[in-house]
Amino acid sequence: MLASKHSELTHSNLDNPYIMDSNVVRNRRLIDIVCSSWREEKLPDESIAVPASELPDPEPDNGNPQETLKEQEQKWTDLALNKINRTTPTASLS
Repeated sequence: MLASKHSELTHSNLDNPYIMDSNVVRNRRLIDIVCSSWREEKLPDESIAVPASELPDPEPDNGNPQETLKEQEQKWTDLALNKINRTTPTASLS
């Protein structure tokens, strides 16, 4: 009986049209699933080495500031603009 009542409450919260993505809806019963030692764990304070090509553009003048330099370079190669000079036909006078 308790499990079905719990699922009804969960579904009614999820199906509520007035709850937006930006609103936090907490179901305190879920906290029982997590043990206290896991909840108290912390991430280390060490720095993580990230390749420069994976970092966002430091000067996002145009485009999406969330894109990495590698993603921005891929856009140009998707258009094959790097092959323009190699495939330019030469004009012959006859």
